[in-house]
Amino acid sequence: MRSKTQKWIRHILLELLGLLAALLMIMPVYVVVINAFKPFKKILTNTFAFPDSFYLDSLLYVWDSMNYLTILKNTILSAIVVVVVAVVLSAMCGYKLSRVDDRKSKVFIVCLLASMIIPFQSIMLPVYQVVHRLGQSDNLLGYMITLVPLYAPFAVFVYHGFVKTVPRALEESAIIDGCGPFRVFFQIVFPLMSSTTASIVVLFTLWVWNDYTLPSLLLRSAQNKTLTTAVYSFFSSYYTRWDYGIASLTLAIMPITLFFIFMQKYFVSGMVAGAIKG
Repeated sequence: MRSKTQKWIRHILLELLGLLAALLMIMPVYVVVINAFKPFKKILTNTFAFPDSFYLDSLLYVWDSMNYLTILKNTILSAIVVVVVAVVLSAMCGYKLSRVDDRKSKVFIVCLLASMIIPFQSIMLPVYQVVHRLGQSDNLLGYMITLVPLYAPFAVFVYHGFVKTVPRALEESAIIDGCGPFRVFFQIVFPLMSSTTASIVVLFTLWVWNDYTLPSLLLRSAQNKTLTTAVYSFFSSYYTRWDYGIASLTLAIMPITLFFIFMQKYFVSGMVAGAIKG
């Protein structure tokens, strides 16, 4: 009886700690969102209070002055292109490296792991110089092409481990039926990776959306900015107007928050599948 009571108390304490941690995580987002719908004076006097009425002037001003639709289009386009290209190439590479068990593939995997260990800050200047000499320093396409090899090693490593759990008999049966290597991959193997792919898609989308260092180096013109660089520029211009800064933050986080809420179940299922099969 005593042991059951101790377990119950421990369970309650863990629940309370989890709730406290959740509140600490949610509180900054709550403060930003509710203050985006307040005038400047209300933000200073009642920071944590819920707005009495939804004040939209700050959001409308930021929408127009930031050129929000163009910047949002640039960010969404970058995320879609980088995620699709990186996922497809990484899945193919991870599948091939997993099925070809020789010394070259093992050395290649080690090189990929080594590239993940190197911090981006140590290579960002050489990356900028290469992109600049190729004439892509202020080009969205050049920015996307630069992001793909930076993200791909992580996905290759994940796919490499997952493919080992896929039975070779499925591929052999497809080959006997006349399927070529690309058809075997895209029709047999790749659909089996759907849970892992969903997790990688969510992670890569979050990474591209929140990336600041690389777009600040490569994308200088106003029409090519992403949301992170645009919000930073907006804060630099209106550092004394918290209402405008908070409104720009709210417009930046709303789309990716909705995306994560929609994709959360797929992300969690992918993590669980990877934990069980890994």
